[in-house]
Amino acid sequence: MFLTKLGPDADVEAYLELFERAAAREKLQREEWAGILAPFLAGNVQRACRDLSATDAANFGTLKSSILAYYGCSLPARAQRFHAWNYESSQPVRPQLASLARKWLTDGEGPNVVERVVMDKCVHALPNDTQRYAAQTSSTNLDGLIALLENHQVTMGLMRSTRTDPPRPAARIIDQRRNGISRELAMWMSLATALRSDLQDENDSKRLGSRGDSAT
Repeated sequence: MFLTKLGPDADVEAYLELFERAAAREKLQREEWAGILAPFLAGNVQRACRDLSATDAANFGTLKSSILAYYGCSLPARAQRFHAWNYESSQPVRPQLASLARKWLTDGEGPNVVERVVMDKCVHALPNDTQRYAAQTSSTNLDGLIALLENHQVTMGLMRSTRTDPPRPAARIIDQRRNGISRELAMWMSLATALRSDLQDENDSKRLGSRGDSAT
């Protein structure tokens, strides 16, 4: 099987597709594919794949995913390029449209065509914060996206239910002043009651003394 190195300007998806066809045609064991492909990687993608563990580097599926991720060939990236596509009037029509449909909707591993369209529509309709959350934890199928959004919805609901707004500074100051005034009033009322009681006792003593004098 004749192979050339994967250059920086190569169509990585086409390169890997041709490699898989050639390996299948030569009836090579799939367990050997990663070891055969690795020497033909070059530059930054080779260094990126070197960071894989020995087990992952020997697995063709994991190695392929790492290569595609490095070149930005993930499903979300394909969808983004699909929406950013512009028609080139100077280029042949058929290759443009065939490539547009194939590279997002049918190529690569992942969900079927219907799920890809539904997932893309859902992500674009999400609020900005939820959209960022979904993008950071990318789902590989529709069920995964549904579970992700359900968990996010529950988390946000719990955060809203446990959040309590702190009292405003002005209201807090007013409450403190009211409490202080109430304590002062209570103190003065207690003092006034004590003085009134003392005066009452003194008056009672004087009246009793004057009655004793008049009796004698």
